[in-house]
Amino acid sequence: MKLLLWDIDGTLIRSHGRSLEAFKAAFQRVYEVDLPLSSTAGKTDGLIVRETLHSWEEAAILERLEQFYAVYEGELQARFEYLQRETTILHGVHSALSHLQPHTIQSLLTGNLQRTAKIKLDAVDLSRHFRWEWGAFGSDSHIRNDLVPVALQRAQAAGWHGTFDDVVVIGDTPFDIACAKIAGACSVAVASGKFSREQLSEHQPDLLLENLGELAQLQAFLGVADEIAR
Repeated sequence: MKLLLWDIDGTLIRSHGRSLEAFKAAFQRVYEVDLPLSSTAGKTDGLIVRETLHSWEEAAILERLEQFYAVYEGELQARFEYLQRETTILHGVHSALSHLQPHTIQSLLTGNLQRTAKIKLDAVDLSRHFRWEWGAFGSDSHIRNDLVPVALQRAQAAGWHGTFDDVVVIGDTPFDIACAKIAGACSVAVASGKFSREQLSEHQPDLLLENLGELAQLQAFLGVADEIAR
C-alpha cells in the first residue's frame, strides 16, 4: 500500500491570505521586522523566516524562533472563524481523498508547522483524512528536502513496510517535485497553485495534473482505479 504525502496550501486548500496575515502579525511582534510581500509557495515556515532575516546570525534567529512559532499559532487560531468561512477546498479534493482512502495511506508533507497545519485543515474538516503521526512538517526541518526521509522513518517505525519507491509526494510547486526526486520517491504535481502546468512540467514530475478533478489519471498512476472514477 502506497504512502501519499500531501502538501496543503495550493494543493488541498486556499486560505486567501488569512494564514499569511497571521504569519506577518507574529513576525512583526516577535522579530520586530515587517515581512515583505514575496512568494512563499513551497517554502517551509522556517525558511521564510531565515530568508527574510538574511542579514541576521542564525543564533539570533533561533533565539526567538520557538516564540515566533507559538505566537503564529495563536494568531492563526484567533482567525479560525475566518478560516472556516473563507478557506476554499480546491477542486476535486474531497473526491480524491475519499476514493484513495481505502487503497492508500494518506499523510502530509508540508512547509507548515504541524500545529498550524492542523488549524488550517480543522477549519475545513479535512484533518480526519490523514495519519498525522506519519507526516513531515516545517517544524521538523526548515529544509524541505529533509522531509520525505522524516515521513518514511515515522511510517516504518509504526510498522509500515514500504520504501521510498512506495512514497508519493503530491504538491503544487517545484519544491514538492524536487523533495520527492531527491529522496527517490514519486512526484505528482498539481497545477492548482501559483505555478502553471507549463512551469511544473519543466521540473519533470512523474505525473502532472491540471487539478485533482483528474482523479481517474491519479488512480491509474497509483494502480488503484475503481469503478466510481471511471
